Amino acid sequence: MAEQIVIAGATGLVGGACLEHFAARFAADASAVSSVTGVSRRGLGDTPPGTRVEVLDLTDRPACEAFAKRHAATTRLVYAALHEKPGLYAGWFETDQIATNAGMFANLIEPLAEHAPGLQHVTLLQGTKAYGAHARPIPTPAREGRDEARDIPNFYWEQEDLLRAVATRSGLRFTILRPQVIFGSSIGSAMNLIPALGVYGALRKARGAALAYPGGAAPVMEAIDAGLLARVIDWAGDCPRARDEVFPRRAFSVDGIELT
Repeated sequence: MAEQIVIAGATGLVGGACLEHFAARFAADASAVSSVTGVSRRGLGDTPPGTRVEVLDLTDRPACEAFAKRHAATTRLVYAALHEKPGLYAGWFETDQIATNAGMFANLIEPLAEHAPGLQHVTLLQGTKAYGAHARPIPTPAREGRDEARDIPNFYWEQEDLLRAVATRSGLRFTILRPQVIFGSSIGSAMNLIPALGVYGALRKARGAALAYPGGAAPVMEAIDAGLLARVIDWAGDCPRARDEVFPRRAFSVDGIELT
């Protein structure tokens, strides 16, 4: 059966990369992917061939209900939407931001699970704030099921707990991914770090200064390209080893490359 894919947050860093990736799959084999629909509150002017982006406010439950009824043939959901306040960390501790993000996810997943009986897989994006990286130093390496910071309020847990409950009721499968730093291209996104580094480098050069690291003590960081992450998301939707898993949990492989 050809997949019909919905991507929430399609104008963001991850959602945009997924839109490009699944558009390429559609172009290569329309019998495997027959529909790629992104949703975004602000919409998108130009979309990759074979895809469309619908304007949808995920805080509007009736609008999400109507969307789910129109897309009752959906087989896969990639959820990469995010409501974030100005500032990198502060809003993550605030109850209204937690409630908004939890509500956005509920507004989409619950109607889809009800009206799209063929929904088979959901990919949910999280990050290292699951280990409390925004509040305190975290253990390295951080391991799922052992080092998760469920003592720190975080909308990740609201979304994850709901996803597990919906999956139990409806029988759909899911994969949760926790990349740390993502590099890629997006329009109007605060997560697009490459241009910021370029501007910083240009300003330093104009002042005759060396390209110095502007932060404090260097933490242990790892990064992934948004295009590669889109390939992982695609893999997770089809691979039995990714079903109902949080990654990275154990060793696995993508295109024959062993990852841990």
